[in-house]
Amino acid sequence: MLELRAELAGAIGVGVDILPFAGELIQVRDDEADWAGAAERVLRGFALSLLVPHTRYDAVSSWVNGRHLGLKLVYYQYHHAERHAARRPHPADRQTRPQV
Repeated sequence: MLELRAELAGAIGVGVDILPFAGELIQVRDDEADWAGAAERVLRGFALSLLVPHTRYDAVSSWVNGRHLGLKLVYYQYHHAERHAARRPHPADRQTRPQV
């Protein structure tokens, strides 16, 4: 999947950091490390989903639909946070990743 993402990113002219897998944005809290394996098993399908900015969605969709990948690639469109920039993070929001 990493090679596929790299090829896709290169084809549409963006860095791989623009197309994260959902699992790269989720982290198990340190004090719940015993649950990491269970969380990974439950979230595996979603974790392997590619998150695509809405500005790149058409390019990604065209690239994916234009070839036989030989595997299942799930990708979701998202809108950049700039649209919601009016909401300032609360000082208690110290974590940047959702924690399970």
